[in-house]
Amino acid sequence: MPELELPDFLVRAGAVVLNGTTPQAAQALPKNPLPIKKFPFRIGRESNDPLAHNDLNIPDSVPFQVSRHHVTLVNHGGHIGVMDRGSTLGAIVDGQPLGGKHGDPGLVFLGATGGTLILGTEESPFRFQLIVGRERDVQSDWQPPSPSEKRSLLKKLFER
Repeated sequence: MPELELPDFLVRAGAVVLNGTTPQAAQALPKNPLPIKKFPFRIGRESNDPLAHNDLNIPDSVPFQVSRHHVTLVNHGGHIGVMDRGSTLGAIVDGQPLGGKHGDPGLVFLGATGGTLILGTEESPFRFQLIVGRERDVQSDWQPPSPSEKRSLLKKLFER
């Protein structure tokens, strides 16, 4: 599927939209594109596990690409980041491996207008585009948080 061009009213300043770019990813969303209205936003495989607290449950079957606790999207000062939640296969954010058995769990920040997210391996059918509407007052010289700021942010996420 080609990248989706969304009208300005849908991607207003500060809005975040998740768009499935493959048929399986599009079918996994309650509606495509899906506005993300709260953060942190947890994504994982559909499960009967009472401890799998997800905001988006992705139906997947063997061989699994999506873990029950896969990734979390965070909003840090208007910038969207992705963190692995202990998934088996990890994710790929804008071509950068994240998490899994051998990767760094993140926090990886998207570009100013969004980026790509693949849940699982490069062969995964669960491919998404994250689109971020920009606010006029977001700093153009913004830098991702330092390692100590990341630890502090992650600590706050896990306290919830």
